[in-house]
Amino acid sequence: MTLVGGKATFFQLVITTLLLITIVAALVSKDQERRKKTVPSKSQPYFDENQLLLWPQPKKKSHAEVLKKQFHKIQSKKFKDEPFKIEFEHLAFTQHPNEMVVQFHTINYNTTIGKPMVKVATSIATLKSNPIVYYIGSETHTYGDSYYTGYEHSILINQLKLNTMYYYQCGFGLGPNQFTILSENIYNFTTRSKESPDEITVLMYADMGIMFSHNNREQIAKRVKENQGNGDFFIYHIGDISYADDYPSFMYQYVWNTWFKEMEEIHPYTAYMTCPGNHENGPAFLLHEHKYDYEYHFKAYNHKFYMPLRNESRNEDYGHNMWYYLDFGPVRFISFSTETNYPNAPFSEGNVKGDQMKYIQNALESVDRSKTPFVITLGHRPLYSTGIHFSNAKGEPIKDAENLRSLFEPMWHKNGVDLNVVGHVHTYERQYPVYNLTVETKEKSNYKNLKDTIYVTNGSGGCIEGLDFEFDFHHHTDWHNFGYTKDEGYAILNVKRTGSRSATLSWKFYNAGKNELIDSFTINKEF
Repeated sequence: MTLVGGKATFFQLVITTLLLITIVAALVSKDQERRKKTVPSKSQPYFDENQLLLWPQPKKKSHAEVLKKQFHKIQSKKFKDEPFKIEFEHLAFTQHPNEMVVQFHTINYNTTIGKPMVKVATSIATLKSNPIVYYIGSETHTYGDSYYTGYEHSILINQLKLNTMYYYQCGFGLGPNQFTILSENIYNFTTRSKESPDEITVLMYADMGIMFSHNNREQIAKRVKENQGNGDFFIYHIGDISYADDYPSFMYQYVWNTWFKEMEEIHPYTAYMTCPGNHENGPAFLLHEHKYDYEYHFKAYNHKFYMPLRNESRNEDYGHNMWYYLDFGPVRFISFSTETNYPNAPFSEGNVKGDQMKYIQNALESVDRSKTPFVITLGHRPLYSTGIHFSNAKGEPIKDAENLRSLFEPMWHKNGVDLNVVGHVHTYERQYPVYNLTVETKEKSNYKNLKDTIYVTNGSGGCIEGLDFEFDFHHHTDWHNFGYTKDEGYAILNVKRTGSRSATLSWKFYNAGKNELIDSFTINKEF
């Protein structure tokens, strides 16, 4: 969301500006000295976007180019010393219960080190002595200026046993047991308990960057540890990831990498599912016009994550993460893009291909509600919010919210969507079950067999823009149930089959500072 006010926003901007000035000044003073260390020699391979051609780097680099290379490095002090260091391992589900996608990042890549590979075993001892090695079909991707953007590597792990903890270790190699590079880190994850688990737990939030999110990350990391061994647990980040576009353009990849670095106690251990927000489109704080054009149209987002649509559509006209659905236990999760590919969307389609509206409609209509009783839709921008930029004093949605409501709300209502979770507004708020501005019931928190959708805004993940103020919201809107602007926070969704024809959805929102329960509700359903 664009900056519209927030807790300590002025303070945040002052501190951020001073920090940037200090960093840049330090780099400028050492420009000549560092240039020699960071610009590769003629013998240093430099690959184009297709990873086929190489050529020597020019002898001289502009000052801005030297700065961006400095910010590009997170763990590697010198590019030439650790060009293939494996970092930022993270996981994602596919549509198949016995699969997992593993991704990681390197600064550079050379085909001489082989393909990305991953060792997998059910114990650390077996991982070292007799692991299963996955590498067939692994992928390496880059885009734009590869020296700046780096390389993303993806490996599909399949034929996994259900309800099993696996240890894994990433690397590169030329074939089974022929590793040329092996990460020093060993991580683990657990597969789901069965093909369609009876009970699932999902931790959810949106709008999380690298600043003012420390408390939230600590709480989330604790939850991940608590759920170690629970394969029916995962995380959903509902857009606005890292806030890299809120920093100078030459820091764009640096901020992305910093965010991944700060998530290292979370990402490697459980599936991290995402949907796009407006801050994933590309750099907004430009210092060099057109210099970073290759970043636009959600390029970083679509390279750094690997959601089910990208994985399932190798022979179709998709290959991106902008929308998809995921069946997990009693729930069909439908992630949709509020940014592109619908009438009057905020951003052009660019290279994002496909008919999103048709896809979402098919995903809604194809659910077998006798097996999957709950449907939850997730998108970044709200259909219903009491924020002054999203509705008027009469409670009528305006601007983007009204456009989204006119397009998607009839689909939600027709197909019985139970819950719509969004972010974008930097607060937490929950609406009554509502359709076409008409409230179904004013019951506060215990619901049964609802006909209309409950709308939740969960945009308090923590970011440089801060939280919105109380005066940024209308307080007497008929369809509004509860709001909270005092602290960042996260939510835990639990859905459980309670009988052959019954199920219960439970939602709890906690603040980040004290981990206090702030809001909760349940939906009981018979079907």
